[in-house]
Amino acid sequence: MSKDAKKKINSLKAGLNSYPKALKSYCKTLNWDITRLRIALTDEGIADEALYLDAPNIKIIDLLTRFLSLSESSIFVMHAPVGMGKSSTKDFTIKTLNDEKEFYVAVVNNPRMTALQILKQVLRDITSNDTAPRTMDLVWNQLQSSLVELREGGITTIVWIDEAEKLNSEKLSLLRAMADIKTFDGLKVCKIILTGTPILQKKVDQFLETNPEDAQAYDDRSAFFTFELSKWTNKHIFEWWDLLADFSSSGGDGINPFTKDAADEVLNFSEGKPRSITQLTQMILIDKASRVSKNNKETDITITKSDVLLALETQLNTSQG
Repeated sequence: MSKDAKKKINSLKAGLNSYPKALKSYCKTLNWDITRLRIALTDEGIADEALYLDAPNIKIIDLLTRFLSLSESSIFVMHAPVGMGKSSTKDFTIKTLNDEKEFYVAVVNNPRMTALQILKQVLRDITSNDTAPRTMDLVWNQLQSSLVELREGGITTIVWIDEAEKLNSEKLSLLRAMADIKTFDGLKVCKIILTGTPILQKKVDQFLETNPEDAQAYDDRSAFFTFELSKWTNKHIFEWWDLLADFSSSGGDGINPFTKDAADEVLNFSEGKPRSITQLTQMILIDKASRVSKNNKETDITITKSDVLLALETQLNTSQG
């Protein structure tokens, strides 16, 4: 390794080692706990339900409530591009539903499984039994009986499929059939929630419209709900920074250092995607903390539009260097 290369690596290591100290010092100035900040800011987006912002997607709460309350509803599709907060919305909603006695949520995170494997997973989940029959007929019969038993006991099962755009027509057909299972009294025992990228909407539409003259297809359409997650505005970003300050606060009096013009700039670069907003927030905080630590003249803890641009410039120079 050349001397120049070693020098660059040593410089990079020194810089990385100084970040935690600088950020810890900056957090102390804001009355923040750095440990809670690290929990809040991850590369995956919104990491804690306390940081879930209702405002951008308040309509989904109303629509989900209606979907769950209607006896004839069967399938709910929630779609949005990558980074728009589908996983955060799913986690928040599932926790809320699991706190309710009348619902049980079975989550399938791997839609690439075979149809039989998906049914087995749901069956094992709702019965708390690690074993399941081997054949499709036996699994289906046992699953149907278990779902009916739960519904007669006052519990509706919700099967939540993540990354559902990866489901094929065979699996969609099976899920539709599952949503049509009823008790002897005609009550539906199961509801299906599918989350995925925008292609999911097209795939489900195509599936339901394959046989437009089929009465079953018409019934499916009337029981079908769909929702597209909204992008955040600059107002949402600033409100989320307030939540972040409260969450990270070490004593209930945490300071939000960001200005509204900083939110304008973050919106421009994030395109309103929650995951990008959290990643940018982390980068901006680290850059600001580093500059405050290195430069005695920089005593202002406020993060403005110019701080956002400086952080982006630093990131660009680092990636090019």
